[in-house]
Formats: sequence, C-alpha cells, structure tokens
Amino acid sequence: RLSRHRTEGRAQGYAAGREQGRAEGHTAGREQGRAEGHTAGREQGRVEGERALLCRLAAQRFGDEVAGSLGELLAGWASEDLVRVGDWIVECASGDELLRRVRTTR
Repeated sequence: RLSRHRTEGRAQGYAAGREQGRAEGHTAGREQGRAEGHTAGREQGRVEGERALLCRLAAQRFGDEVAGSLGELLAGWASEDLVRVGDWIVECASGDELLRRVRTTR
C-alpha cells in the first residue's frame, strides 16, 4: 500500500515538474525571442539609415538619378561595406565612377 502511494506521488511530482518546466521554458524562449527581435530590428534600422544617408549625399553631389541607382545597388549591403561607399562619394569625380565602383565591388 505504501509503495502504491509512493509511486502515485512520484508520478504526480514528475507531471507537475514537467508542466512547470514547460511553462518556464516557454516564458524564457519568448523573452529571448523578443530580445533577439529587438536587436535585429535596431540593426536593420541602423543599416537602412546609413543607406539613406549615403543616397542623400550622392544626390547632393551627383544628382537624383545616381542616388536612385545607388540605392538599388546597396540593397542587402552590410554596415561594414557601406562605410567604403561614403569614402567613394567623396573620392569619385563623377556619378558614373561611383556606380562603377559599387557594381564591381559587389
């Protein structure tokens, strides 16, 4: 009789522990997902802001047509790569030269 109660108690304990573990895991996973999502969103926003700034600079220096082409070419570029484009906007003598550098770098 004692053995049966002990077995039932153990089974109930395991079930309760499993349920608590699932709940805690779900909560922790949701919090981690939110944190990762916020980080990725901030990074994406920062990179988009960098691209927009580069296109504005290119528009001021070489005109809207070059800036539009540059924006299309820079889609998908990482922040580390965009730094070089800022240098090129200053260094290049023409919009064609700028676009040529961007195309050959990709």
